[in-house]
Amino acid sequence: MDSRRAYKIDATLPADADAPRAARRAIAELGAGLSTDVLFRVQILVTEAISERVLEGALHGGGGAVRFEFSEHQGMLRGRVSDAPARNDGSPEDDASLHPLQAGMFEAMADSWGRGNDPSGAPEIWFEVMRGSERSDVEYSERFSRGAARVTVP
Repeated sequence: MDSRRAYKIDATLPADADAPRAARRAIAELGAGLSTDVLFRVQILVTEAISERVLEGALHGGGGAVRFEFSEHQGMLRGRVSDAPARNDGSPEDDASLHPLQAGMFEAMADSWGRGNDPSGAPEIWFEVMRGSERSDVEYSERFSRGAARVTVP
């Protein structure tokens, strides 16, 4: 795949156990040309972000859907997962509501990431991975520890 070509996924998936797999499948179809490490990281991030939104929805009665967006621009792979439609009152989301293991994983796998609300007010998780940003085992460990330290368990 030509790394200068921007591609985009914008899908609304049922908020169920099949949603992460559907998103991974879509990423795999676009993944030609990505290194094994970067493709693995993107698929882990997509799985975790979608699973978090599906589980959060289940705590509020289930059903609904998740919106999954993915694009590449100038070598930066960007993903965003949000509720569709918004399931909250529009109050801001923040990293503190994640478990330290989740925050550690996002920090280890993404070059940048965060939580917030999309323009409709729906809670969202976003991440970015730079094409060609492979990591060593030591880097994964250091980044995981840094991410886990970003949050505290209530």
